[in-house]
Amino acid sequence: MAMNKGLKIAIGVAVLGVTGVGLYFLYTKVIKPKMQKKLDQEKEDEEKNNPKPVSESYAKSKGSRNSGSRSSEGKTPFKSKTEGNKFRQWVNDTYPKYAEKIKLDPTGEYDNSYIRKAWEEYGKDYETANKNKGAVYNVTFGSKFKKVMDDWNKSHKLSEANETKDVPYITIPMKDNIGEKWNDITLYVYDRLKGESIGGKGGQGYWKVQRKGYGKTKVIAKGRWDDNLRHLVVTHAVHWSGKPSGQKGQVYSGGKEVGAKFKQILSSPTMTWA
Repeated sequence: MAMNKGLKIAIGVAVLGVTGVGLYFLYTKVIKPKMQKKLDQEKEDEEKNNPKPVSESYAKSKGSRNSGSRSSEGKTPFKSKTEGNKFRQWVNDTYPKYAEKIKLDPTGEYDNSYIRKAWEEYGKDYETANKNKGAVYNVTFGSKFKKVMDDWNKSHKLSEANETKDVPYITIPMKDNIGEKWNDITLYVYDRLKGESIGGKGGQGYWKVQRKGYGKTKVIAKGRWDDNLRHLVVTHAVHWSGKPSGQKGQVYSGGKEVGAKFKQILSSPTMTWA
C-alpha cells in the first residue's frame, strides 16, 4: 500500500525532531562541557605561565609565597631594610611607571622577588647615581625638577662641585656656531644648592652654562629657574672674553620656547640644541 504523502512528511518531521533533541542533549551534556573544560584549562595554564603581578602589600597580607620569595634575578647588595627602602624609594621617585608596573612598594623587604626584579633592571643606574659602587643612600628632588627630567628625557646625576655637592642635576648639550673651536656649550640644571631644602630656596632651582674651547672651560652664565625652565632669572652673564654681557639681572618668562630665552641670555643668535 502506497504511503500517504502527508504521512511521509509527518514521519520526516518527527524523525528530525527526535534527531534534533538528541543532538541538543549531546551538545549540552557532552560536547559543551568538554569544550568548556578545555577552555578553563587553557586559561589556567596561561595564568600560571604568565601571572599578573599583584601588589606587594596585598601578596604579603594574603600570605602568598611570592611576597617574600627569592626569584631568579641577581642578588641585591642590601644588608638591611633601611638600605633596601632607600633603593625602593629611589625607583619609585625616578621610575614611577616602572615601579607601578611591577608593583614595587616604597618600603618593604630588602630581599624578595619584587626588589630583586627592580635591582636587575636599575641596580647599575642606582649605583652610578650614588657615585660609589655599593653606596646606598636616598636621592630626593622636587616635583619641578622631576618634570624637567621628563620633559627633556634625562636621568639625573649627582654633582661633585662644592656649592652643589650631592645635589641631583641634569645636563643639556648645546651648540654655538660662532667660531670653530669654542662651540661646545653645556647647560646644567640643578634641583637646589647644597644645604637648601628640596626644590631650591623659594621653590626655584639653579642653572649654569659652561662653554668649552681653546683648552679651557668657562661659566658664561648662571641663574635661577622655575616653571620647568620657562621662567629664567640671570644672576651672572659674561662674554667669552670675560666682559659682562649686560644680561645680568634680566628675567625671561612666558612661553614654551626655552631655546629662544637662552639665545638671548648668551647673546648667541646661532645657538642650537646639540
